[in-house]
Amino acid sequence: MHQLTEETPTFALCIPTCNRGDKALQRVEELLPQLEAGWELLIVDNGSHEEVASYRRIAVLAEENPRLRYHRHDHNREFHGNFLACLELARAPWLMLCSDEDSPQTATIRALLPEMQARMNLGMVRGALPYHSRPEGYYRAGQEALSRYGIANTYITGTFYHRQLLAEKGLLQRLRQGITAHRPYPHLYLELLIGSLCDIWVRTEVVATLGEVQKSGSNAGQPARYHSVYSLGGRLDLLISLRDALLEAVHLLGQPFDINLFCALYWQLCEETFRLISEVNAPVYLEYGLHPGLTRKGWLYLCAAAISHYPKLHPYKERILAELARIYGQFCAPPQSEGLRDVGQFSALLAEVKGAAGRSDSFLEALFRLDAAGSLSDLGRYMQSAPFNAQEMVAAVAPLLAHGRDRAAFILAMLLRKRGHRHPTVCLAMALGGAVWNHATVWNEAVAELPALVEALPAEGQRRFYLRVLLPAVNPALQKASAENDVGRMRQLLAVVQAAVPDLRGAFSRDLLTLDLFAEEAQRWCREQTGTILTILYRDQAWLPVV
Repeated sequence: MHQLTEETPTFALCIPTCNRGDKALQRVEELLPQLEAGWELLIVDNGSHEEVASYRRIAVLAEENPRLRYHRHDHNREFHGNFLACLELARAPWLMLCSDEDSPQTATIRALLPEMQARMNLGMVRGALPYHSRPEGYYRAGQEALSRYGIANTYITGTFYHRQLLAEKGLLQRLRQGITAHRPYPHLYLELLIGSLCDIWVRTEVVATLGEVQKSGSNAGQPARYHSVYSLGGRLDLLISLRDALLEAVHLLGQPFDINLFCALYWQLCEETFRLISEVNAPVYLEYGLHPGLTRKGWLYLCAAAISHYPKLHPYKERILAELARIYGQFCAPPQSEGLRDVGQFSALLAEVKGAAGRSDSFLEALFRLDAAGSLSDLGRYMQSAPFNAQEMVAAVAPLLAHGRDRAAFILAMLLRKRGHRHPTVCLAMALGGAVWNHATVWNEAVAELPALVEALPAEGQRRFYLRVLLPAVNPALQKASAENDVGRMRQLLAVVQAAVPDLRGAFSRDLLTLDLFAEEAQRWCREQTGTILTILYRDQAWLPVV
């Protein structure tokens, strides 16, 4: 009898599967003839009790072919347990994970492997999928890999891991210890750990094609349900567990704790979870009677609560809240392309938002939607007819400015000003609106009045105004003026900044940490938005040396 010899594999295709034996068998029969010398195909069965005949067939094929390995758990270890098992059972130094419904492109993988294997500190490679790709980039271990790659890899197919290197650096051991807290997305936790100590490479070659999504037999034909992983509670668990993973990853850098990196990563996490609850899971939430606007607002508070008392972050609270407000506004406002083409449709919308007026975030959402509709007169009429709640209306001005809704902010500020409300944010909206909409008289009056209003604020109020209102508000208008090369308008906008911050050093003389924070924000603002033009225009002003 011919005895099959076992070769030491150099690469493994790992397919975790559960109750989808027909799909798994289809993948095995498709891939076996394509396996290279030194490759292994590992099928990890998560204790399946359906379509078992196909799994038995895979087991028989594995006995006949040394390049195929079949492992069956005696019980369902859930996705996180099966994911870990793939990493532990694979014998090759490099492996790629693939869902049993997707088809690896072996020719493309064969061409990529030599480049991957030649890089000593490469911990993972993210290949492209049809309609799911990112710009190519090679990110060095540490701050670059963590900040540039982030936590966007929510689908495992097409991800390569340098298993041997991860074991040598102790990352697989960390994964074993912490995996229970990361049950829905264990690969996100692992990839944060990888980014701390290993390089990450994003490639644009398509390494697998996507098959038709198939639910396991017992769930086939059932609609999407509000179950634990995708519920609001499940998403909150994801937020908390990945927040802690970010802290662990930044600590792994082995340097003084990088608070700026941690904050940037946390904002990425908040933005991704806002996307999940606002777009991906929103239809299910609505089906179960959850109000979309209130759900988003609640998530804003949860994101703030999850970080407000976190270690070392209290001095940065204002900065954190300002960024969370920006993210919230991004998902609160409808897309710019949303328009209302029909008078009846617009009338129905107007009736809807009028009925919602007076509830905390409904007023702001109404302004976003009406402004996007493009009717200046209807926007003004809605503001005039809405039940007047000065506190709510003033609070709506800053988010409107931060998202480039100068027109809506300007009209609202004029309304508030006519009713006698002298508030720095209202005055700022008038000044910016005067510059953008060429109302020279309004601009002059607002610029003249702004310094006194800001000066009247307590020190804490000034800091909040600078970080949460001023910079986010000026950014969109200044970006647009810079793109249009409108130097005159840029001068007007920068004069507004100079009026609001006449003496930056004096304002922060008792709080050097906040001074450094504002200087960093201003420096990033100068570099990213206006660059050399801003420096030339205001190089002699008192606040610029701080920048």
